[in-house]
Amino acid sequence: MSHLKKLKMPPLDIIFSALFGAALVFALWKCPFGFGSYDDAFYLTIPHRLSMGDVLFADEWHVSQMAGLITTPLVWLYRTITGSTDGILLAARYAYVVFHALVSLFYYLRTKKYGLASIAAALSWFLFAPYDIMALSYNTMAMDFILLSGVLLAAAEKRWCWALSGACLAAAVLCCPYFAAAWFLYAAGVGLSALWRHRRPAGDGAVSILAPSRLLWLTAGTAAVAALFLLYILCTCGVRGVLNNLPYILSDPEHQGISPLVKLQNAWYGLVHCHPLFQFVLTGFLVLLLALLLDRGRKTRRAVYLTASCVLTLASYALFWSEAVDTYYNAIMLPMLFVGLTAFLLCQKPPWELFATLFLGGIVYAVAVTLGSNNFFYAVSMASAVTNAASFLFLGRLLAEMSASQNQAVDNGLILRCTAGAAALTAAVLLLLQIRVKANHCFMDDPPPALTCQLQNGPGRGIRTTEYRAGVYERLNGELQVYKGLPQGKLLILNERSWCCLSADPMEYATFSGWISGENQAALDRLECYYQLNPDKTPDYIFLSKSSLFEDPDAILESAQAQGYALTESEFSYYLARK
Repeated sequence: MSHLKKLKMPPLDIIFSALFGAALVFALWKCPFGFGSYDDAFYLTIPHRLSMGDVLFADEWHVSQMAGLITTPLVWLYRTITGSTDGILLAARYAYVVFHALVSLFYYLRTKKYGLASIAAALSWFLFAPYDIMALSYNTMAMDFILLSGVLLAAAEKRWCWALSGACLAAAVLCCPYFAAAWFLYAAGVGLSALWRHRRPAGDGAVSILAPSRLLWLTAGTAAVAALFLLYILCTCGVRGVLNNLPYILSDPEHQGISPLVKLQNAWYGLVHCHPLFQFVLTGFLVLLLALLLDRGRKTRRAVYLTASCVLTLASYALFWSEAVDTYYNAIMLPMLFVGLTAFLLCQKPPWELFATLFLGGIVYAVAVTLGSNNFFYAVSMASAVTNAASFLFLGRLLAEMSASQNQAVDNGLILRCTAGAAALTAAVLLLLQIRVKANHCFMDDPPPALTCQLQNGPGRGIRTTEYRAGVYERLNGELQVYKGLPQGKLLILNERSWCCLSADPMEYATFSGWISGENQAALDRLECYYQLNPDKTPDYIFLSKSSLFEDPDAILESAQAQGYALTESEFSYYLARK
C-alpha cells in the first residue's frame, strides 16, 4: 500500500491529464478534415525531394526550404516503410499532433509550479495551430522549438539543458532565419549585465538568466547544430552553389522585395486596423500601460489594473468572436498579451527568466516572422502564441501573490475574488475560442460537417473534403498515375497544386519548387533561369493539365516540342516526354 501511495498523482496532474487527454483526442479527431491543395502538401515537398537526393539551395529555391531538412527523416522513413507517398498527408498531420503534444507536455512539466495557470497555458499552446494548418511546417516547428528553447533556458539549472536550449534555438532559426537575432540580443543582454554587474537578489538560488555561463552553454548547443548544417551544405551544394542560387531564392515572387521598415509598418497597420474597433481597445491598453508605469503605488492597486486589462482583452475577444472561424483564427491569440504584460509589471517577484526567454522571445519572433513573411498581421498574431505561453504564467504568479498578500483591504476578500474571476473568465474565453475555431475551421476548405467525401488514393488518402474537391483531386491524381509505369526520371509538373509532386513519386523533381505559384509567365521565366543555372535538372517529362491557369498553354507545348519533347494527350491533360 505504501508503494501505491507514493505513486498517487497530485491533484494538479490529474486535472491536467484529464483535460490534456481530451484535447489530444479532439486534435486526433480533427486531423482528417480539410484538403487545401497547397500549403499542407507543400510543407512535405521539400523533405520529399531531399529524401530522393536533391539538396538545399541548389535544387530548391523557396525561401523556407531549410525547415525541410528537419522533416526529411520522417518522409524518408514513411516512404521506406510504405513504399510510396500514399496517405502521407494524413500521416504527417498525426506526426504533428504527436510532436506538438510532447512539446506541450514538456512545457507543463517544467512550469507546473504555477498551478492552474500552467494547465491553461499548456492547453492553449496545444490547441493552437498557426493558420489552423495541422502540419509540421516552418511555422509550427519554429514556435515549438522556440518554446522548448525558452523553457529549457529559463526553467532548468543543468548545463546540458542550456546546451539543448541552444540546439532548439538553432532548429528554430532553420525554420525562421531572421530569428537568429534572438541570440545576438541575448548575448547583448548578457554583456550589459556583466558590464553593470547586475546580479540576482540575495537568497534566490536560481542562476541569473543573464549569467555568462548560460550564454556559453546555449552557444555551444547552437554552434553544434550550426556546424552540422554547414557541413551538410559544404558536402552537398558548396559555397559556390549557394552564392549562385541565393539571388534567385531571395527573389521569390511570393516574397517580393519589400524593405524591412515597410514590412513592419504594414504589420503595425494591419494590427491597428484588423477590426474597425480594435484601435480603440489598443489605445485603451496603451493608456492603461502608461498609467501603470507612472503610478508609483501601482502595487496597492493591482486588482484595478489587472481587472482593467482583463476587460480590454475580453472586449477584443468580443470583436473577434463572430468571425473567429473565418478571419480571426490567428488573431484570437493576440489579446492575451495585454493581460500578460500587465500581470508581469505588477508582480512583486516578476519571473524574469520567462519574460526574457518566452515573452520577449515571442516579440522577437513576431518581428522575425514578419520580415520573412507576406502575411503581416496574420504572422504577428500567430507569433503572439509564444508570448501567451509566458502571459498565462505571469497571471498565475500575480494571483498567487495577491492571494498571499497581507494587505487584506486590497488583495483579499471580495476584490480579490472579483479580480480572480475576471482573470479566469479571460483565460476560459480564449480556450473556448480556440476550441470553437479548431472544431469549425479547416484551412482553405469548408467546415467539417460539409466534408463528406474521403479521398481514396494518392498522398491525400484518408483526408475528408467536399464532393467537388474530392472529384478534382481524384481525377488529377488519376492522370498522374501514368508516370508510375514509365522509367524513373525528372518530372516537371506545371501545376500550383503542390500535392501533385507527391502523387508522382518516385519521379524526381525538375522544378525550382513544388509550388509553381500563380501558373503564370513569371513562373515560366523562373523555370528558364533555373535550368540555365542547373542544367542537370532539365525535365525528362512534363505534365500540363488542360485546366491549368496558364494564359497560353499552346505556346508552352510548341516550345517543348521544338526542344525535342514528344506530345501525347488525354481528355484532361497533356503529356510531354523527351525523345
